[in-house]
Parts: sequence; C-alpha cells; structure tokens
Amino acid sequence: MSLRVEHVRLAFGAVQAVSDVWFETPKGAVMGVIGPNGAGKTTTMRLILHILDPNGGHITWNGRPVAQWPVGSFGYLPEERGLYPQMTGRDELRFFAQLHGMNARAAEAEIAYWCEQLQLADVLNKKVDELSKGNAQKLQFLAAVLHRPQLVILDEPFSGLDPVNARLFKGAIKQLSQMGSTILFSSHQMENVEELCDYVCLIAGGRTLELGSVAEVRRLNGIQVLTLKTDEHTISQAHPLPGVAGVAGVSLMDGGSGEWRYQLQVGADVDSLLRLLAQRGGIRHFSVDYPSLEDVYIARVSQFADQQEEALMARSKSI
Repeated sequence: MSLRVEHVRLAFGAVQAVSDVWFETPKGAVMGVIGPNGAGKTTTMRLILHILDPNGGHITWNGRPVAQWPVGSFGYLPEERGLYPQMTGRDELRFFAQLHGMNARAAEAEIAYWCEQLQLADVLNKKVDELSKGNAQKLQFLAAVLHRPQLVILDEPFSGLDPVNARLFKGAIKQLSQMGSTILFSSHQMENVEELCDYVCLIAGGRTLELGSVAEVRRLNGIQVLTLKTDEHTISQAHPLPGVAGVAGVSLMDGGSGEWRYQLQVGADVDSLLRLLAQRGGIRHFSVDYPSLEDVYIARVSQFADQQEEALMARSKSI
C-alpha cells in the first residue's frame, strides 16, 4: 500500500493555497511534511483526507482515490483540537471508537493498551475540560488511532508538549509504524522529523521543493559540516581564524563556548584546515557530517523566498 499525491492544487478564490504538491509514501513508512507557516501543509492533509477536493491532480491510497475509501481507513489528529469538554476521557474514546465501527470489547482493549502506553489511565474518568493541555492532546491522539487505521495523519502532534509527553508521542508513532500504519505528520521541530521519519517532503509556497529520505535531503547541496570542540579556556576565542578563508572551500558558520562549526564545500581542503586548527592546540573532538535537516530547511526556504521576491520584482518592472 502507498499514498500517492500527484501534483495536486487547490485555490480559494484568488488565493492559491496549493499549487503543485507531490510525494509518495510507502506502507509502514513515516513521512515528515515540513515547511513554513502558510506553505500549504494543513491544506494538503485535508485534501488527502477528502475533507477538501482539489482543483487538479490526484490523490490515491493503495491505487484507489482517497474518496473511495471508508472513513475508518484513516486517522487524523488536527492541529486544532476537537473534543467534547463535558464528556469524560473514557466516554470520549468510547464515542470515537463507536464512530469507527468498533465493538465495545475491542474498544476497551485498545483504550487500555494505549492509555498504558501514553500514561493516561489515571485521568480517564475526568472531564475533558479538567485535563491539562498535554493530557487533552494525548486523548485526541488516541481518538485518532484507536481503530488502528491504515493511514495516520498528524498535524503538529508535538505542539505544546513537554519533553516527557513528546517522548511518549514518539514512542506511539514508532509503534504505529511497526504495526503497519503509514504515518504522515507535519512539524516545525526538525529534530523530531529527523529522529522519526524515513522520508521528508519540504513544501513552500504551496509546492513541493524537495523530496527524499532524510539522508538524501541532508545531502542535497553536497556541503558538509565540520564540528570542532575545543578547550574554551585556552583557544576557543582564537578559532575564528584569520587564515581560515584561505583554506579552500571552508568558511566559519558559527562558534563559541568551545564549539565551532565550519561549512565545507565540495572538495574542501579539510586536512589543511585541521592542521591549521591543531596548531592552536586544545582540540578535544571533531566530526564531519552533513548539515542537519534544520540547516537544510532554513537554507532551502530562504533560497525559495529570495527567488519569489526576485520574480515579483521582475514582474513589477515589466508592467
């Protein structure tokens, strides 16, 4: 089974919310959908769920249009929470389980299992409006996954969670994937995407900019990063070396407090850089790796914004 989003677009009047989004997610994979605010991520998710109909393009699940699949095939955690405040947590979960066609016995078994995983059992008998934000979010998550959907779509699932609850959510996402569910989630927290996702789709301006495995996206521009840890009491202040610009393909990215990061272009003379730095002494550790997903995200989105601004200026001059 796979989810295929093929060049979908959607306009609300004169506003083009989605202009060309495309990606494919194989069964059991975790796909991260990333992009700036207003990029079209939530709208794309609603198109996948057939809450909205595209103006063009196609969306299929296991080869069939998503509109042809029963609602229970999918699970959805919206960014805007939607729980009934006067119901208890247990009654809330029973209600959503019934909506998805689960019998009472199966529902109780799933409620017991997931409440243990997410440490929610102690508050199930409280009304929703008495719950903390974190517990209400966990309850909403369970309402979306109790019926073991084939495809789970999570819109900003980590928003507002403390580190303990964020870790519980990560564990639940990994479990769902191991059980065979395909997971699609959006997040502005790149470390969560990098940790959890097999694939990533970067969207900006309503279109897909980059698509691939996390490793592939991190390698996009061929740049690597040298991270150097030093004895900050002896040489850290000297590490923005005057001569570093003279080492081929190397430039200082940032540094301080004993840690320095250098950007290495393709073919950079890393050996010369390390020899130069070693002369200062006090190097405790160094590593060479590709940029983080956050670094790639910032660079690519900034590049896209610059291109859009240049195109707008060119159009205004032609008028």
